[in-house]
Amino acid sequence: MVLCRPWVPEEVGLVLLHIAVLVLLFGGIYGKSVGVDGMIRLADGENKVLALDVAANKYKPIQPLLRKLKPMEFELSQGAFRIDYDKSIQMAQDIRENVPPALQDYYLYFVKDFVSTLTVSRNGKTVSQEVKVNHPLKIDRLVLYQSGYQQMGYLQLTSMVKRLSSPFPGAMVCRGARWLVEPMGGGADTSSEAFSMEQVKAGDLYIGGQKESYLGPMTVVHRADMTTGQQLDSVILTPDNSIDVTIGGVKGTLTMSKRVDNFSDFSYKRDPGIPILYLGWIAMIIGIALALYVPFSQVWIRVEGQRVQYLISGAAGQPESPLSVRLHDILGTS
Repeated sequence: MVLCRPWVPEEVGLVLLHIAVLVLLFGGIYGKSVGVDGMIRLADGENKVLALDVAANKYKPIQPLLRKLKPMEFELSQGAFRIDYDKSIQMAQDIRENVPPALQDYYLYFVKDFVSTLTVSRNGKTVSQEVKVNHPLKIDRLVLYQSGYQQMGYLQLTSMVKRLSSPFPGAMVCRGARWLVEPMGGGADTSSEAFSMEQVKAGDLYIGGQKESYLGPMTVVHRADMTTGQQLDSVILTPDNSIDVTIGGVKGTLTMSKRVDNFSDFSYKRDPGIPILYLGWIAMIIGIALALYVPFSQVWIRVEGQRVQYLISGAAGQPESPLSVRLHDILGTS
């Protein structure tokens, strides 16, 4: 029996598939070994140097080898951070049923987008752009994603004796956590009231996709009696709206300060193995296409005495195909 077949894409495709698996395996190991990732926080106008140490947090057997690689430094500068808010046209059912009417206006505003103006430099190359969700900044294989933010608002206390702007002892920073108002210096003269606040909201307000005005700063203050634990009231606090408090036996007013500090959280990743992985995936796709979808023909010929049998499979396997007709004429088979 004799097997005759031309260049067979199936065999080439299978070889390419095996090579692709090896390339993918190497790319994954290489990227995991010398790649770095982490998080960094920047305030408005803050500059930081991001030093990437490829040996940090790696397996101990390869750390001596990785320490020979010089750490890479990137200069990061955040120009400004902003939050774009939108306002719900229809009130959600849980807000309508569970939130008092006086507080519903606060909960109707939601974050539409948060954007940082970021500049990154390394070795004379500088990239500056607005970084937001799904729009990362890329430079020298380093990718920086906008992964989070924090707005820090401040409360302002005005008493009969003195005027104080937070922060000061008593955790007047408004972050949405429970805190206790204390006078300067602390001590036994603490307030009999505790306050719990919602997240500060401050940023550009968009309605129907159009910028309308600036929102905030604003928050909701929940006030409770420290003695009985009973909640006293809840109000929306803004720079134009205040509540009366008694601290250390002195009456005063508490308002929202106009000051708001913004912080951007960036996730960063540098993986030099990604181009190798792309190459491996491309090779695998080509291998699958050659092995499964490119047609080819094979001919089996069997000679027994004066009898000749042949079998054609593949693209030329039909009786009326040119190859079948040609073999019939040559071999004189029927």
